Amino acid sequence: AVLASGSGDNTVILWDVSQYTTTPPIPEFFTVLEEAQQEKWSSWKTLEVLAQKVTNPTELQLYYTATAAAYKLGDITKEERDTYIINVLNIVPDTFKFDQSAEVVAKVKLVLEKARADGILSSHTALRLDQLVENAHTFADARFTGLVEHLAKLQLEFVCLQDEFGYIKYRIDRVETRLAHVEGRIDGIEDRVQKIQAYAENTQASLVKFKKQVRKHFKRKAAASTVSAFLSTMTLGMGSGIANAVSAVCDSVFSKVIDFSDTKHVLEVIHGEKHTPTGSDLAAAFTEDKIQEWIDKPLTDVVREPDLYPEFTRNPDFIQIASLLQISVHIDAENSSIASDALSLDDTLPPPPPVAPKNLGDEAETFAKLKEFLDLGEDVKEIPVDDDFMDAFQGLFDISFNKLGPNTEKTCRCLVDSRNRGTIRLLHWRVFYKAWLKSGQPMDVYIKSEST
Repeated sequence: AVLASGSGDNTVILWDVSQYTTTPPIPEFFTVLEEAQQEKWSSWKTLEVLAQKVTNPTELQLYYTATAAAYKLGDITKEERDTYIINVLNIVPDTFKFDQSAEVVAKVKLVLEKARADGILSSHTALRLDQLVENAHTFADARFTGLVEHLAKLQLEFVCLQDEFGYIKYRIDRVETRLAHVEGRIDGIEDRVQKIQAYAENTQASLVKFKKQVRKHFKRKAAASTVSAFLSTMTLGMGSGIANAVSAVCDSVFSKVIDFSDTKHVLEVIHGEKHTPTGSDLAAAFTEDKIQEWIDKPLTDVVREPDLYPEFTRNPDFIQIASLLQISVHIDAENSSIASDALSLDDTLPPPPPVAPKNLGDEAETFAKLKEFLDLGEDVKEIPVDDDFMDAFQGLFDISFNKLGPNTEKTCRCLVDSRNRGTIRLLHWRVFYKAWLKSGQPMDVYIKSEST
């Protein structure tokens, strides 16, 4: 084989490419036929082996010819001839590759007609094989095979949809179960609210009655009450072991106070204690801009939850001094410019403590709801603060971090897990939850507020 190519100088170059050409492989049918001739196989052996190698109309025609010739030469009987040809015709629909131009099916039908004319096929067998060949030709069409593939894809999609539907049904059943649980919790909360309302009414009536008695007997018992209050203040903590740790500062302050009812005098003594072991901390804690804050601090809360008041945790003796300052301001309220209106006795009630919305419950209930949302058992003590937790948080408070801003989720995560432990217990959740309740703000406003 030679390949010619042209060049820029108008010359022609001839290339010998015979070494690069490849000959197509010889079909097995012809290989077996050649081997049978060389090895001088018998007719029946040759026909047995060739029957498995017929894959196209040309090979079928040659096989038919070889079988007919063997019969005419007396090598095989008529029954053997018929059996060989019928067996080959039965595998044609499965082994032949049919084309859209119908050339293959036309040649096969010619063979069927010849076999019927030679008495090899009965009318019934000929019609049956003709229909099988026609079916194979139809189903081999590219349009049909594409339709089969499309149907297989549709069937797979249908199975996927069934699985998704089953999962959706499972989620719906879980939501219904949770709704039934929530409805039961709401009924219980309503009963508790009614009890709390009745208790609040009784408390209000008792408080109004108490204030009237205080106004009536205040002047008469002022001296005795003042002395009793200051005695209680100076001995505060002796039974609990606080006095031993704070006696140095408290004794230094109390020894210099002459008139415990003079607020200005008491403050001058406090600010003058700068040379005591904790004098600088004491003066810094009771500066003028913090006086009102100290006056308003509920000392019962300080004792019960010291973690919320770091000043008292670092300096336990400040409890006594704060108590002294509150009593002094209360007695000197009419003349002191720093007295709080909250200390005056009137018929109005103090603002109630913050209460969680009815649909949430207290910190323990909301902590349990978060565990329920995250499919955690009741015995689980710690909740991981991960992405699933933040999704449950949004669902609990009905907020969306996407709407509130890009950094809202990060801020919320820092507020909940302030120590960056990665998990929280009920203790940590209680600190966050009560701080939010104390703000009196909706959760979305609280997270974005500058004070937070």
